[in-house]
Amino acid sequence: QIPTATDFELPDYWDEGEVLQGREAWPVCVTLNIDLPASYLDATSVEEAATPLKLLLMFSFPPSSEPQLQGMRLLGPGELQLAQMKQ
Repeated sequence: QIPTATDFELPDYWDEGEVLQGREAWPVCVTLNIDLPASYLDATSVEEAATPLKLLLMFSFPPSSEPQLQGMRLLGPGELQLAQMKQ
């Protein structure tokens, strides 16, 4: 783990058609927008502003095993029960 935030820039090779090596192993954060009883991914900016709760899930992808949940954070007012998360 990195103890502090790090900012860096990646060279842009998009125009030449090169993709960055190792991208399959990069961590991914998925935002689940929760507006009970519904929840949805890929919110527009208007939907995101109108959604009271957001559940952030951070995954890593080790090369020789299943994806692993590395972190979870609930943003917004209120609470979310485990039974609601399982739905």
